[in-house]
Amino acid sequence: MSLESTNLSALLARLESATVRLETIAKERGEAALAAAKPGQEQPANAGNSEVEDDLEDDLPALVGFDDQIVALADAFLENSEAIGDVVAEQGKLVRELISLQRSFLKVASQSKRPLPAQYGEFLKYQEECIKAIGEVKDKNRRSPFFNHLSSIVDGIPAFGWVAVEKTPVPYIKDFKDSAQFYGNRVRKDAKNKGEAGEPEVKWVIGYEKLLAALADYVKQYHRTGLIWSPKGLESDKALEYIKKYSGNEEAGSDKPSEGPSSTAAPPPPPPPPPAGFFDSDSGTPKDSSKDSSQARTSLLSDLNRGSDITASLRKVDKSQMTHKNPNLRGSSVVSSGANKSTASATGSTPKATISKPPKLALEGKKWVVENYKNEQLTIDIEDIKYTVYIYNCTGCTIQIKNKLNTITVDNCKSTGVVFDSVLSEAVIINSRSIEMQVVNSVPAISIDKSDSISLYLSKETADLTTITSAKSSSINVSFPVNKVIDEEDVEENTELPIPEQIQTTVKDNKLVSVIYEHIS
Repeated sequence: MSLESTNLSALLARLESATVRLETIAKERGEAALAAAKPGQEQPANAGNSEVEDDLEDDLPALVGFDDQIVALADAFLENSEAIGDVVAEQGKLVRELISLQRSFLKVASQSKRPLPAQYGEFLKYQEECIKAIGEVKDKNRRSPFFNHLSSIVDGIPAFGWVAVEKTPVPYIKDFKDSAQFYGNRVRKDAKNKGEAGEPEVKWVIGYEKLLAALADYVKQYHRTGLIWSPKGLESDKALEYIKKYSGNEEAGSDKPSEGPSSTAAPPPPPPPPPAGFFDSDSGTPKDSSKDSSQARTSLLSDLNRGSDITASLRKVDKSQMTHKNPNLRGSSVVSSGANKSTASATGSTPKATISKPPKLALEGKKWVVENYKNEQLTIDIEDIKYTVYIYNCTGCTIQIKNKLNTITVDNCKSTGVVFDSVLSEAVIINSRSIEMQVVNSVPAISIDKSDSISLYLSKETADLTTITSAKSSSINVSFPVNKVIDEEDVEENTELPIPEQIQTTVKDNKLVSVIYEHIS
C-alpha cells in the first residue's frame, strides 16, 4: 500500500470518529430538550444548560493563592463569628458567602475575555447583592449590643469591591481596612472591660483585620494593576452563564438568583427638620426676625412712656408676707398662686424654648465647617493640604476625613467619633465629652482642653511621634498597636494606657517641683 493511501485511510478514520462524537452530542442535547418539554419528568443535572458544565481550570496560581490566603482566613472568621453568635454569626455567614462568590468570579474572570462596560454590572451583581445584605443586617439591628461589630464589618466589606477598581486596587482596599478599624477599636475596648468573657470578641476583631490585610496582600501579588482577564478566554455571554451557575442560579437565562440576599437598598434618611420656631404657625412662611425685634422695641418704648402708670398692675404686699418681718417664711419656698400670677403679668416673661439650629456641612474658604449634626455618619474628602476642619456641636456622629489636611478642631461635641488620615499641624479637642479620635497615618500633636472621656487611637507609624497636651481634662486614654505573641503567633494588638490626672507638688529650694502622682497597686 502506498504512503498516500495510508494517509488517506487515517484521515477518513479521524473524520468518522469526529462524526460519531458530533452525533452523540446532538443526541444528548435532543434528549435534554425533549425531557424539558415534558413536565413531571425528572431532568438530568444541568439539563438544557450543558454548555456550562464545570470544565474551567481550578488550579490556576491566582485561584490557589486565593484559597490559601483568603478562604482559610474566611473560614476562621466565620468560626469566630459563630462563637459570638446572635447577629454577628448571621453577618459572618454572609461575609463567607461573599468570599465564595468572589472566588467563583475570579475563576471565571481568569479564563474569560474582559466584558464590555455595559455587561460588567451583570458579572458583579451577585456580589453586590451580598454586600447590600450585609449592610441590611446592621441597619435592622441598630439597637443590638453588637452594633459596633456590625458597623466594623460594614465599613470594611466594600474592600471586596476591588474587582471593579482599575489600575490601583490595593490602596482602595487599605482605605476600607482603616475605616473598619474605628469600630473594631470600640469592640476591643468593650471586650477588655469584660475580662475573659471578652476574649472571643478580641479574637474576632483580629481575625477580621487579618482577612482585610490578607486581601490587600493577595491583590498586590496577583492583581497589582487591576483584575486580570484572559484575552483568549471565553466570550462574555458564555462567561456570564458560568457566573450565574456558580452563584446558585442554574437557569442560565434567568436574571434573578434562585436564592440570595435582597437587592433592595434602604431608602436614604429624610432631611433634618427646620429649626423650632422658624416658620410662622399661621401662614407656613419663614418668620421675619427683624420685624419681630422691631415690634418688641416699640412695645418697650410704649411702656416706658407710661411713666408712673406702669406700676398700676403691681400688687401691694402685706406685712404678713414680708420675710424680713416674718423669719418663719425664709425657709419656705411656697409662693402663693396669686403672687405667681401677678409677677408673671408684671414682667410679661414666659419660659424660653430651646432653639435647635439646622445642621451645616459647608466649605467656607479653606475651612470645612460641620455643625449641629446628631446621629449621622459623614465623610469629608480634603482636596487641599491647606484645608482645616471645624466640628462644632455634634452629638452621636461618626465623621471620617480623607486625605491630608492642616488642622482639625472638635468643639462642644458629645459621643462623637472622628477618623482622619493625616494632619500636618495639630488636632484639637475642646469643651467636649466622650470623643473618640482615630489617627490612620500621622499627626504631630493633639491638644485636649476642658474635655472629659477622650479616647485616642494612634497608628503604629505615629505612636512614637505624637505629642499629647491636656489641660483641665479627665479620663483620657491612648491606644496604639504593639506586637504580642498569642497562641504562638506574632500578632498586632492594641494596648490602652491612661494619661495621668494627678500631679504631686512639693517645695524645694524655694521652687515648686511637680511630678506625676501614680497609684501603684
